[in-house]
Amino acid sequence: MNREILTSMTAEELQSIIEITVARTIEDKLSHFNTAQTQEDDILLTKKEVSELLKVSHGTVHLWKESGFLPYYKISNRIYYKKNEVISSLKKFQLRRIG
Repeated sequence: MNREILTSMTAEELQSIIEITVARTIEDKLSHFNTAQTQEDDILLTKKEVSELLKVSHGTVHLWKESGFLPYYKISNRIYYKKNEVISSLKKFQLRRIG
């Protein structure tokens, strides 16, 4: 059941209500996007997926893991890498090369 409310207001009041509603909607959508992005970045990757993501060999991924360059997680005798940590490690490496 829809309830209709009729009221008189100025154009400025209506504009203000619309601006507030649009701003809240945009803020809500952006916060949802940021949460979704964070969840995506926390995805665990295998060595194969990391090598495909970075376009390097499996051996290179192994060497980077052993040298401590790539943080990793051992779960049930399998090695996994967090996507956001892999990307962060590369960014740090690039900054050291530039600086």
